[in-house]
Amino acid sequence: MNFMNEFNKNNHKIITIDFKTYIQKKYDDLDRFNCEMKHLKIFKQRKFLVPSIYETNEKNSIITLDFIEGNVYEKLDGKKVKNCIDILVKIISVFGLEKNNNIEINKYITRVKENILRFCIQNNLRYSEYDLKNNLERLESLCFISLFKDAKPSNWIFQKNKIYMVDFDYVKKSFFIADLAQLLSYTNLKYTAYVKYFLKKLFPSNSRFDKFYNPFLIAVVNSNIASVLHNKKLSSDIKKDFDKTNKNILKQLSIIK
Repeated sequence: MNFMNEFNKNNHKIITIDFKTYIQKKYDDLDRFNCEMKHLKIFKQRKFLVPSIYETNEKNSIITLDFIEGNVYEKLDGKKVKNCIDILVKIISVFGLEKNNNIEINKYITRVKENILRFCIQNNLRYSEYDLKNNLERLESLCFISLFKDAKPSNWIFQKNKIYMVDFDYVKKSFFIADLAQLLSYTNLKYTAYVKYFLKKLFPSNSRFDKFYNPFLIAVVNSNIASVLHNKKLSSDIKKDFDKTNKNILKQLSIIK
């Protein structure tokens, strides 16, 4: 085994074994290690394009995976976004959509409310409890639950005719539009056409997509706040973009004035 470098700031390390390249990923806690290992296997069994596991080391929370060649982008153009949306729709189709999972719905609504209130307080923004309550009630009524993959651009590897998904350590049940919200929050694209594309793919016989748009916007704000809170490696430019987007959306929804 030849170690090409030490673990980088993302706790990744490229190695070679018998002239083949692998990536080792080290996890700070066992829950993330187990989540990655579990969902890599599940997605592989369901015929999604994901890296194969070469070996695991539970004692040190390290997984060794096939190294996937390809391109990773900080921001995605419209064509790439649609290609990723096709995969997100397939995930929901494969793993299902739960309309009455009250435990997960309540968990999501609670997180959203806490994040929005945190953002408003930290930024000295006056907010309307009435409008926040109305928006959360609308979100709750349409909060179907599916599997959240963590769809930010860095978790997709683009090859000529294939797209691989990577990083499964944060997979969990959540609002079915949450992945789309996260994916689009890292672009400069107008949301409307891509939300419609996603919903039309998912619900081909339904023509009433407008009711989902405000809940989608709330999901964007929640995703942005959560990313800033948990991802310490976000650039200052992305944080500024998220901050501006959040304020614009909250004004649009009359939550702040």
